[in-house]
Parts: sequence; structure tokens; C-alpha cells
Amino acid sequence: MDLFFSPLACSLACRIASYEAAASANTSTLGPVSSLDLDRLHQWLSIVGSDLHEAVSLPLVPDETGGGIGSHTRDFVIASLDFLDERLRERQFLLDRFSSADAHLCSLLNCIPPTRIDLSAWPAIEAYHERLLKRPNVSRAIAEELALHEAAVARHPSFGELSFRGLL
Repeated sequence: MDLFFSPLACSLACRIASYEAAASANTSTLGPVSSLDLDRLHQWLSIVGSDLHEAVSLPLVPDETGGGIGSHTRDFVIASLDFLDERLRERQFLLDRFSSADAHLCSLLNCIPPTRIDLSAWPAIEAYHERLLKRPNVSRAIAEELALHEAAVARHPSFGELSFRGLL
């Protein structure tokens, strides 16, 4: 049995988080320093991993009715991105500093282009994503994941049908 591995998707957040942790002399960079910080980190990891992940993934699900994504789905996507944009308007990161939740969200935002969601309606999310992509450890992780993706496509050409090339 072959295990499915999708570079530039699930593994990217872990790679970013590990590089950020290794680059920091303070190991609390990616994690909480108090129980309240831990609660907030868990909240954001849950929000990113459930609501935001679903909002980004739903437009990729084929619509059985043939009429495009339904109004309920569209409303859910808009509400989820509105919530995130509001959070990021006055903040550099989801918490007080870069965290594993930011690494997870960066990975998720990299998957937006195939969904055809236009992030220009959410300028704080766009600016946040651009800031994260400029972080040296983020760009390093993406370059390594892109190389893994290209190797996977070379081994299995059909894997390239959902290509992440050109996303960054």
C-alpha cells in the first residue's frame, strides 16, 4: 500500500514550524508560555484546522447540481474569511508572535489559488500571507516542499494535475 503524500500541503506547516523553532534561541517562539497562551494557541489551531480549512476546501468539491457552489457554501466561505480578516487587521500574527497556528494558516493560504477564491476582498489576509512568505524559514520550507512536489510529479505524472506550481 502506498501512502499518499502531498508536498506543499499538510507537511508544509510542520516544516515551517520546525525551521522557525530551530532558528530561535527561545524555544517558546512557536508555542505558548502560559496556560492562557496555550488555550489561545489551541483555539487558533482548531479554527485553522477546521473552519478555515473547510472554507478553503469547499470550493474544490464538485457541485452535483451544476450551478456552481451553493449560496450556503458561499456564505460560509465569506463568513470564515471575514472573521480571519478582522482578526488580522491590527495584528502581525494570529497570536502575539509567530506560532504554529501561523505556520498552519500559511500552508492553508498557499492552497487558495486552485479554489479561485479572490482574496482581494480580504486585504488583511493578503498582507498577512505576503508577510509570512517573506520569512526566510517559510520561503526555505516552501522551496523544499516544491522540490518534493516536483519529484512526486516526476514519479507519478498524474499527480501534477493539481499542480501547486505557480502558487508562490
